[in-house]
Amino acid sequence: MKCKHCGKEIANDSKFCEFCGKQVHNKRILGIFGVVLVVVLSAVVLSVIYYKQEKKDRQELEEQRIADSIAQVEKQQRIQDSLELIKQAQMEAERQVEEAKQQVEEAKRETEKAKQKQRELEDAAMDFFAW
Repeated sequence: MKCKHCGKEIANDSKFCEFCGKQVHNKRILGIFGVVLVVVLSAVVLSVIYYKQEKKDRQELEEQRIADSIAQVEKQQRIQDSLELIKQAQMEAERQVEEAKQQVEEAKRETEKAKQKQRELEDAAMDFFAW
């Protein structure tokens, strides 16, 4: 390589010019350093991007899990509400059955009274005509 100060040819691995004594910068070393720096910075930038995307994905997944849990709780609440309505309807049906049984018993008593009254009238009519 050539010294940029005096223009004389010097060894490629020289740090100082052997003719003028000035410090020379090896462009090859600077080039390698630049490439390494670009690679390292690229890796850092890509790592940051990956980390942010990973964090976003985890957050979205957690939000979806929460939404699913809320939906499940709401579904269970609707089921419990439905069961409560069914229980109330069943209790009302049982009450109506009991009321109907009482009405049947009352009708049976009334029928028995009517039959008794009819027998009494028939007996009275038989006694009346038997004279």
